[in-house]
Amino acid sequence: MTTNNKFSYLLIKGENIIRWKIVILLGFLIFSIPLFSFSQTIINSFPAPGFESRGLTWDGSFLWCADYYSGKIFKLNPSNGVKADSVSFSLMSDYGGITWGNNGQLWVANGSYVYQINPASGDTISSFRCPGG
Repeated sequence: MTTNNKFSYLLIKGENIIRWKIVILLGFLIFSIPLFSFSQTIINSFPAPGFESRGLTWDGSFLWCADYYSGKIFKLNPSNGVKADSVSFSLMSDYGGITWGNNGQLWVANGSYVYQINPASGDTISSFRCPGG
């Protein structure tokens, strides 16, 4: 549940067909606003490569998964989850996310900084302080 000064928002997931709704709680009144409805089919699944995976991104060919426990970012074959490679990168407890940049680099929000990482070596190319962080 997310709360701001005026409203509380709660996402609800139904069975079989996923129906997401925002429930707005105003005192004792409850309003339910349907957002969208669709069915989903799982195409493939495999176990996460680490004990505490915290992020996933796609580079166009491979999945990249950040794992807090091992301090690694894993390059995964999307068809079977086999580890194709990994680079060491220590994640902090307040890790924020991972994404693939259009310049062929990984970007990781980690603590109060955003890091641009070379996916072949794990070296930090550049970093900057998070806005507001």
